[in-house]
This record gives sequence, structure tokens and C-alpha cells, in this order.
Amino acid sequence: MAAKALGLASRSAALVRWARGRDFDLALGHGSNDVSIAAALLRIPSSTAFDYEWASVQHNINCRLARAVVVPDAIPPERLRRYGAGPRKLQRYRD
Repeated sequence: MAAKALGLASRSAALVRWARGRDFDLALGHGSNDVSIAAALLRIPSSTAFDYEWASVQHNINCRLARAVVVPDAIPPERLRRYGAGPRKLQRYRD
């Protein structure tokens, strides 16, 4: 677990260093905690997408940090509320 946390911190920091000063308006990720963390640190709005609702650690980070969470409508919205993806943040599409 510690190695995973260290890897996440290292990758996020590298992404912040790369993105800083490049004038991004929006960060988009597909299940990438690195993107969500880097965007939050840089104060860039972000959106995340995923198609599997049971990755709880990943979703607890991504859904809380992203401004929009994009998922297929096969995932019931009530499964995502516990991760911080409420109705205002959740965008669903037909799968």
C-alpha cells in the first residue's frame, strides 16, 4: 500500500511539473488518479470517466476531485454517491 501511495505521489508530481505553465483549461482522465490530483494541485478543472464502479480507492480520489464524472448509464447513480459523485457532478451516457 505504501509503495502504491508513493507511486501515485511521484506520478502526480511529475505531471504537475510537466503541465505547469502550459495554460491548460481542462484536464481529462479515464480512471487516472494522477490526472485528478495534478489538476487539483494546479487548480485546473478536471473530468474523469470510468466504466467500472467497484474500484473504490480510485473512485474516492477521482470522484471527489473532478468537477464532472462521466459513466455509462448501466452504473446506478446511487453506487457513486459514496465516492462524491452526486447528481450535479455525474454525467451518464447510454452504453
